[in-house]
Amino acid sequence: MLSRLAIHHIALIKDVELDLHSGLTVLTGETGAGKSMVMDALALCLGERADTGLIRAGGDEARVEATFSLTAENPPLQRALAAQAIELEEGELILRRTLNRTGKSRAFANGCQITQSQMQELGERLGDIHGQHDHQLLLRAHRHAEILDRFGDLKEERRTVRATHTAWQEAHHKLRDLHARVEDQAREEALLKSYVQELETLGFTPEEEAELLQERARLRLGERLGEAVEMIAERLSHSAGISQAVSILNQAGEEGDADLAELAARVEEWTVETDDLSREMNSLTDKIAPNPIRLDELERRLHTLQDVARKHRVELNELPRILRDFQQQLEDLTLLQEGEDELEQKEQIAWQSFADACGVLSQGRQKFAHQLEAAVEKQLADLMMPDMRFQVAMTDLAQSEWGSSGAERVAFMVAPNVGSEFHPLDKVASGGEVSRLMLALKAVFYAAMPPMTLVFDEIDTGTGGAVADAVGDALHVLGQRHQVLAITHLPQVAAKGEAHLKIEKLTDGETTRTMVTALDEHKRQEELARMLSGRDVTEQARAAAASLLKGAA
Repeated sequence: MLSRLAIHHIALIKDVELDLHSGLTVLTGETGAGKSMVMDALALCLGERADTGLIRAGGDEARVEATFSLTAENPPLQRALAAQAIELEEGELILRRTLNRTGKSRAFANGCQITQSQMQELGERLGDIHGQHDHQLLLRAHRHAEILDRFGDLKEERRTVRATHTAWQEAHHKLRDLHARVEDQAREEALLKSYVQELETLGFTPEEEAELLQERARLRLGERLGEAVEMIAERLSHSAGISQAVSILNQAGEEGDADLAELAARVEEWTVETDDLSREMNSLTDKIAPNPIRLDELERRLHTLQDVARKHRVELNELPRILRDFQQQLEDLTLLQEGEDELEQKEQIAWQSFADACGVLSQGRQKFAHQLEAAVEKQLADLMMPDMRFQVAMTDLAQSEWGSSGAERVAFMVAPNVGSEFHPLDKVASGGEVSRLMLALKAVFYAAMPPMTLVFDEIDTGTGGAVADAVGDALHVLGQRHQVLAITHLPQVAAKGEAHLKIEKLTDGETTRTMVTALDEHKRQEELARMLSGRDVTEQARAAAASLLKGAA
């Protein structure tokens, strides 16, 4: 139960602190007084997104603090608190939200900072705010399945359908992509084979490039290099007669002339080296002889290699690598068919899991649809709509249309009068009827839920007279299990409250602010009289107000 709500600098509210009680509390006031601002402030503490437009003019920061007294068992809330490691303080949970002009918002639970999503998780278990336009959700057929699933507590079944649908979609998309590749396999395989054959026939190795370039350079020098080598060879050939001179020098050395002996040794070494050079030069002369045919072969080979490299957009030395890549891709293609068979099996298994989950959800919906129809019609009778029939229509979808919401389309249908045919809700229900239908659904949904704070912002729109009285009774009954806060313009509804807050807008000529006042019995009667007669309260209005309060007691 929400026991205290402190609001600072929210819209027209400067500072307001409310002490709240169990049962039905009504909030009344003139249009524009700021009734919805109180609900907006509470919504911040339940995890709604913050908007800097809520900050009061002239203020730098808005702040809201909501204190909840948790005396009754609420397992979902207790699990959420345990997951966030939040401990209660004497059975109380204090949620605080701040917002500054820069847009920075902070959230706290019992003094510990938490995220906005964590606060929202707690808020979903603490309260539910029905805004002025929320009844329009009933007119959106795609939300009807969700409403039915909430009534039947089919949360796990719905989650399983979503999870298995996602898993099947992933497997299906993978298989579809693989099918597309298989269809292109023949063309891709032929292309890869041609590439591999071309590169294998080419027979290129990284070492070949340097060898080809070196040989081509020699051949391009041609005759000039040959003439130089022949000249050196000819000079070296004249050293052949030196051996006789070396013999004479050796002989002189043997007779004791050390200098001549050393000189003879040096000349002999030079002679040996000269002979080696002569032989190598003769051999080189054969190699570098002009050979235009060989040079043409080298040029063609280099051009061929470079053309292939350009074709595959790589450097010449990368040709062996791309050959290995193409060979690997060919090998992968041979395994493609095996992968396709395996993926088809996985896709079938995923589909079966999804279909089974849809079946379980469908069974649950069938079971709870009739219970929802009966419960809503009972509530509608209490709300002065005894002849309206409510139907949960379920239409099986083709398998191709199955999705994350299941295998059928759920639509709420109504027959407004006895003998009328069932039609979609948005075709036959008026604004007041939709409001009462939403209240009936809320009453049904929360009948078995743990006590929490329920807020209704003008749920009585489009009603009046005896119907408004019935709406008030329904809110009062709902307040016997839950704490109910109801914003209303109807005195018949306001009279049903166990507590009454008046919201009014005051101005001092320079600033405007919203005040919230708890009314005692006398002031409450005056407020009801104002609601009945307008600005000028008459004695007849006071008497009617007293009658309303007496009838509600």
